[in-house]
Amino acid sequence: METALSARRLGGQILVSAAGALGMIAGLMVLLDQLGSPERVRESLVAGAVATAGGAALIFLPRLGLRVRPVGVIATAVVALAGTAASLVQVKETTGGMYAYLVGRGYPFLPLRRGDTGETPGEAQRAALAKPWNFHWTPFLADLAFWAFAGVLLVIVVALVRKAVGRRP
Repeated sequence: METALSARRLGGQILVSAAGALGMIAGLMVLLDQLGSPERVRESLVAGAVATAGGAALIFLPRLGLRVRPVGVIATAVVALAGTAASLVQVKETTGGMYAYLVGRGYPFLPLRRGDTGETPGEAQRAALAKPWNFHWTPFLADLAFWAFAGVLLVIVVALVRKAVGRRP
């Protein structure tokens, strides 16, 4: 019985470490991808830093003296879903080219978008706002991952604070 429990715990630790490694790789790729691009630098830096830090935290979870528990998984999922939903309130508007108007919703990426062009900036804006929103899966999943790693970091901070407060005399 104890061997089966140890094998399950090891399997879970391997999965968590693999998720952490993927998060670190994705975060570093986002950071490196934006080195030469002036567009959305702040959002990309935040997304890359959170994914990298969240991935590293998952890898080093045993070193922090913490284990994956159901309440932590649920809290991370709640933060991921709530953060993604709340980020859709944020609007990013840009005007470019020969009067193109683009609007996106989400943070740090833009899964909801619409846009159009016109002879004047006002005409482009009116045309874009008359169009329906387009949903894009890739930025949506990237937003969900970002908020999940933010949730991981939040859960780890809360667990470490609780652990430190529990040690007080």
